[in-house]
Amino acid sequence: IWGRPAHVNERDLLASPVYNFSTQQRVRPGVVHASSVVEHRRPVTSLDSSGETLYVGNKTGNAMVMAMGEMVHKLTPRTIAGVDRRAEPRGSAVHLNASLEECDASQAKLKNLSPIRPGFAAPTGRPTAYDDAETTFVHCCANGDVYVSTESGRLACWTPGEGEPVVLETGRRIRGMAVRELPSRTVMLLIQNPDLRTHVHLYSHSTEDVWLSGPELAYNPGDGYVLSSICAGPSQLHCGLRDGRILSFNDHTHQSSLWLGHEGEVRCMDSLNGVVVTGSADMTARLWSQGGACLQIFAGHSHDVTAVKLTADRLYTGSDDHSVKAWSVHDSACLANFSPPSQVGVGALSVTPSAVYVGYNDGTLCSFVLRTSCAYGCGETFDSCDQSGCEVHQDDLCPERPVLCPTDECSESLRASALQHHLFMMCPFRVVPCGFGCGTPELTARALPLHMEHSCTHRPLQCDQCSTRMQARELPQHRSTACPMRRVQCSLGCGIPDLEARNQQCHLAFECPHRIVECPDGCRLPMIMVKELSLHMAESCPLRMVQCPQGCGESYQHRHTAQHHQLHCAHRLIDCPLRCPTTHLRFCDQQSHV
Repeated sequence: IWGRPAHVNERDLLASPVYNFSTQQRVRPGVVHASSVVEHRRPVTSLDSSGETLYVGNKTGNAMVMAMGEMVHKLTPRTIAGVDRRAEPRGSAVHLNASLEECDASQAKLKNLSPIRPGFAAPTGRPTAYDDAETTFVHCCANGDVYVSTESGRLACWTPGEGEPVVLETGRRIRGMAVRELPSRTVMLLIQNPDLRTHVHLYSHSTEDVWLSGPELAYNPGDGYVLSSICAGPSQLHCGLRDGRILSFNDHTHQSSLWLGHEGEVRCMDSLNGVVVTGSADMTARLWSQGGACLQIFAGHSHDVTAVKLTADRLYTGSDDHSVKAWSVHDSACLANFSPPSQVGVGALSVTPSAVYVGYNDGTLCSFVLRTSCAYGCGETFDSCDQSGCEVHQDDLCPERPVLCPTDECSESLRASALQHHLFMMCPFRVVPCGFGCGTPELTARALPLHMEHSCTHRPLQCDQCSTRMQARELPQHRSTACPMRRVQCSLGCGIPDLEARNQQCHLAFECPHRIVECPDGCRLPMIMVKELSLHMAESCPLRMVQCPQGCGESYQHRHTAQHHQLHCAHRLIDCPLRCPTTHLRFCDQQSHV
């Protein structure tokens, strides 16, 4: 019996940073659904895992090795009939085939055991008969060694790939098992005597011979202390009691302390880096420091907490209310509720970085994935307990999430990663610049072809008359003022039809009947149009040559008509120089008349 248990100071307990029940819950617990369910048919009593391999202890006295939901191995530490232990009453170890079939006596190999620690009652006679309903405890070490103990008193160590397991008959009823891997391998068994007294036996496994010679130590808590669960720390052994207290043994100081807090039986325990977590029949789990101060209280189950598993930042608890919960060890907030596939209590828990494995009392074995992949297949994974993180990613961040084009008129659904390409390259309603640089605002890609073909003022067009290419905005002015083949009116008003601008100068200079010309006779009369020239020369030009209307036969310029008639015309009428009364005497007849 180690030193008298020292009670933890109640003042220290009250001063410890326990959970504040008035604190508002900071995180909305998510719901995690089982990814795979296996009907195991027998109640699961113990679970441990290594990587993707799961080790299952159940109510058959066997340990199952499972991978990807399928059993790949079965450890059967059964009693072999015909092995006579009377020759070595202090005990023997039997190597068994790790298969579904039992070995007979001819296959068994006996090994003499080293003397058991003096003072400890060694088993004698044959082992007790195999109990098909005995509880099995299993633990997998970091190096791959697997320890299996059964309620009937058998302890086995199996190293995968190195032959058959070695089975040790302890001769006592085993109620629990814990394995300390560092600094040296030690197996701790919670033993119940026929008088129902409980104590702990330690089997050191520094070498195979030392392990087979165990137990090395026996922890006896004394009268009044009934142990119900155990777990091992780096230098301490922690035992949960039926009355809710916790008895802690220190390997270095050889002293014990009693931790107070629970109001019901401590049904399960776990330890990590000196921190201890306990689950109790008072429906709570508690986190304890190495010195025994209660750090957090996790309240939320409606029945006994039957399984606990501690990780670096989380606590996982299972209960007889068939629920499994994940908690934050920093503020005791419930992070997730694992949706149970079974309506019976939880028997065991095991946690890996990628999954939580849960064994139920009806034999159901299921796994809950802790890293869930994005539902849209982007490859990102998220903590299943952090529903908000996954939701934020899938709603706002995932490049593969479906999104709608933000353009009002466009209703196309596409991947978020393609949104920028869609907005800049594909959306028919995106605003684009005109390819001809006209600067039209709010021009959509869908309207661009029609705009560039029919509406753009900068689109290139060809004059349908002169074939000159120019911008559409320049065409009207070109047609009205610049096209050399445009139809124009003669500036002199001659009214000629279909006069082209390119021919206008030639027309004005040489063709227009309204052009001003000089009289060929040189009369220098201004504003003589071509069309009037003939009339002018025939009737109006003062320099035109005319015949004397009196018939004298002479021609003279029209301007000299009066002079001719008065002075030169031979037929002009004159008076008789002799003053006779003759009238109408012509000048040419004067001589004859006189």
